[in-house]
Amino acid sequence: MTKQQFTVVNSSSNLDATAPIGTRVLISHDATNKFDKHALRAKLEHDGKDIGFVGANAVAQGTEVNSVLFEIMKQAGEMEGFPCIVVEHQVVMIGNAKQLKRTCLVVEPVNVIQSNADDVEVAGVKFEFSVKGTTRKYKAKKDVISGLIDGEKPLVSLKMDGDQIIAMFGTESAGEVDPNSKNYDLAVKVITTLGEVTATTENPQNATYSVKFSVDEETMMYVKTGKKVLTLQDVKEEKSAFIPMKRLDAIHKYLEQAGLKNKQILKVMATYQEYPADVQSRIPEPTVFFKDNFGGVRKTVIYTNKGKHLRLVGEKGTGKNLLTTVLAWVYQRPLFELSMNSQTDKMDLMGSKTFSTTVDEDGKETTQIGFQKEALVEAMELGGTLNLDEVNTADPAVLVMLHSIVDDRGSVEVPGYGRVKAHENFNIILTMNKDYIGTNSLNEATRDRFTPIIFPNNKSIAEMLQERVKGAKAVDIQLADRVYQSIMTLVVDGTLSMDCVTVRGFIDAVEVSEDLGLKEALEDCVANRVEDDEYRETVMNIIDDILG
Repeated sequence: MTKQQFTVVNSSSNLDATAPIGTRVLISHDATNKFDKHALRAKLEHDGKDIGFVGANAVAQGTEVNSVLFEIMKQAGEMEGFPCIVVEHQVVMIGNAKQLKRTCLVVEPVNVIQSNADDVEVAGVKFEFSVKGTTRKYKAKKDVISGLIDGEKPLVSLKMDGDQIIAMFGTESAGEVDPNSKNYDLAVKVITTLGEVTATTENPQNATYSVKFSVDEETMMYVKTGKKVLTLQDVKEEKSAFIPMKRLDAIHKYLEQAGLKNKQILKVMATYQEYPADVQSRIPEPTVFFKDNFGGVRKTVIYTNKGKHLRLVGEKGTGKNLLTTVLAWVYQRPLFELSMNSQTDKMDLMGSKTFSTTVDEDGKETTQIGFQKEALVEAMELGGTLNLDEVNTADPAVLVMLHSIVDDRGSVEVPGYGRVKAHENFNIILTMNKDYIGTNSLNEATRDRFTPIIFPNNKSIAEMLQERVKGAKAVDIQLADRVYQSIMTLVVDGTLSMDCVTVRGFIDAVEVSEDLGLKEALEDCVANRVEDDEYRETVMNIIDDILG
């Protein structure tokens, strides 16, 4: 059974910016809707902004309707703030007559226990209740209210007395929690499981006051499943047996800066395994890190945590291969790379039979048949990351062999070797440039099996140059960036081809600018890389105008 997903519909066209993948949203029942008793509205958790409604029809492929989510929320006792997370964006056509284009978010509940007991997800819960009862019955209630009026903040403990939640102040009872309060039944489960909880008090009235307490995700997991969940620190300490804690802390910090929550980071580190010594050198140790300006790190980690294989699409120099390297470091997996071209065949990916002949002391020859494994088979068996670079330059027919590996079958028959099953840590990342000479369109079946991540063109490369060329002069970086931006302006308006853009050329130029001079370096490394004479002259003119 897969996780249930639901469609949030909105007429806006910019929900990808308002609610990027990984954003938490809260779903609530819209009781004012006279036409749909299951009407549900969605809003952003962090600021309460309304972003649409949950579809009553399965608008997005593979999603359930709002009535299903309504029942889930009802059972959970969370009709006014049920947490979900955005997992996908879609644009769909709605209606027959007008065919309205609508932006959809696909969301997934985060506090519903899944069928896979090893992949249960819950959310933390905040509780707030009114405490009532007479002071004759609850003698300490008057003391709590008096303390609140005097500016104090008395703490009370909440315990069960039969089926009633009672507030205790010291050893005396201080009131009973209103059983009609939201999430009361859930609070009963929490207190029954934990024995008691400590709550803060506020809002003193003549006869009542309020109590508040919160329960974190780990505790809610224990309440709902009876299982103790390891914290991120627990996992880091466990994995430090074979990965230095300094490296674990660095990965933690990088992912945190990329907007990943501890829950997602924990999922990353939970996959760590100790690899054989002879392949550990394949685990990257980046000296340069991907500068994320579009949420690419967060997206790729969320999808990889879900077992998705990725297709990174963008112009050259946008950081596709750098992000691939960084991801292999993040997941501490050996990285296998293969540059694809029109001559790449299945044996280049899988391997081939080998033959060796030995001669014994009697002169008798014996031929032994072996198998030389290539990148695909090695990565599958070890649980590594396979990067197929410039994948759209390869024969699309060759890529068909990947289908059985990345779909539910998770294996492939290798001639001369046998069936190879993919290790649970194995993942494939395809990288490809768009619309270049010599590229091919991937067939639909291949595209459908790899989640696309679109890399935007670099509006500026100043930060990248600063990162890649340590010690470069600020003035050289600024001038080189001006040249880059001027070229990109002409690319966008169609005056120049994208072939004129070479981020690597700008890096090379800045690296030698101190010795050669920036203008000459840009002419060599940027302009002279352009094959077309007319285009090259235009790039030369840009360099002259800016550095003349």
